[in-house]
Amino acid sequence: MAKDGQRAVWAWVPLRGILIPNGIPPFRKNREKSGATPNWEFNLKGWASPRKSSSVLQSVIMATVSPTPAPTNPMADVRWTTLAQFFGLAAAGFYLLGFVIVTAHLGRFAAANRRLFDAQYVPAGVLFAVLVGVYFSFMKLFLFEAESVIRNVQKVGEPTGSPIFWGVTALLFQFLGTLFWLIFLTLLISSVFMEQRLGQILGQVSVPMILSTTLFLQGTFDRHPRLRVFAFLAVDVIGIAIVAAQRKHLSQPTISLFWVLLTVTLVLTMTMGVEQKIKSKFGVLQLAMPVVLLAGLAMYFGLQMYDKVPVALGGGKPVPVRLLVAPDSVPTVQQVLKLNSQLSDEVQLVMENQDEILLLTKRPDGSQQPLRLSRRLFSGVIPQN
Repeated sequence: MAKDGQRAVWAWVPLRGILIPNGIPPFRKNREKSGATPNWEFNLKGWASPRKSSSVLQSVIMATVSPTPAPTNPMADVRWTTLAQFFGLAAAGFYLLGFVIVTAHLGRFAAANRRLFDAQYVPAGVLFAVLVGVYFSFMKLFLFEAESVIRNVQKVGEPTGSPIFWGVTALLFQFLGTLFWLIFLTLLISSVFMEQRLGQILGQVSVPMILSTTLFLQGTFDRHPRLRVFAFLAVDVIGIAIVAAQRKHLSQPTISLFWVLLTVTLVLTMTMGVEQKIKSKFGVLQLAMPVVLLAGLAMYFGLQMYDKVPVALGGGKPVPVRLLVAPDSVPTVQQVLKLNSQLSDEVQLVMENQDEILLLTKRPDGSQQPLRLSRRLFSGVIPQN
């Protein structure tokens, strides 16, 4: 170490993997004359070492000191946590809805649902959620933007048109549009999910539906807004008339589904109207109404629709099977089923679990008779094509 006034020469020696100077500069409690703190009191930069070696020194230090871990993004963890919570709540909702649906379905046959945990509940709940999503995607405009639709139609008649005439026209536009899209949605659900033979009627109604969708596109009759409104009304009337003329070809489940969807639409419309007038902070629709509607619709779905949807789509449509009876159970089963040796005639399988089998057999008059039998009576189930 050189004396004061002489240039210091530093020799570096390794100590436990960290480079330190051989001689430590004397500690200075007093500041420089200018009042500034000497650089070396803070870090290595500015120590009495040649300038050319500063980059080399920095490289040596960085190589010997363990690197600082890269900072993590807390927002990424929050997103994954939120996503996991969302999927957990969705799965719980699907499971609960499926439990209500299957329980209502089995109640038709006087069979109690004794199984709290069953994987069958999840597909049933997902199927119901898909149908609810399809309903709101079709009816979004006439449900949540009804006031905007009516107001825009009334503006078309301004300023030369009669306010009363265009007010009535706006109400007709809303009513006929809601009715037509409900009819088309009913036919679509019945044909795709419930396997009702409605291909001919659905094909005819699809033509005015496509025309109505085209009229919604920007640029169609923009220069003639009044003509556009009356074209909407004409298309809706034509679509409704097509279905009304072929009402006899509609099945009872399809008609029942239409009245249920119409009732749900009216209830939602009135509820949202009342909520907007009272301007409540926590409206009925936001709290109690979704629970009541979902529970009621899930029960209706289980009672009237679930047994018409194929199993491949998550439904509970009975499957044609033949049962292989256990040898020691043949005398017992022969009292309720026709057997050919140990093999039964074709029956409709509604449900099967570890404890029992729920079947549908035909009565002499052609109606179906539910039959609950112990699973121990049979050694196998043979599906039929």
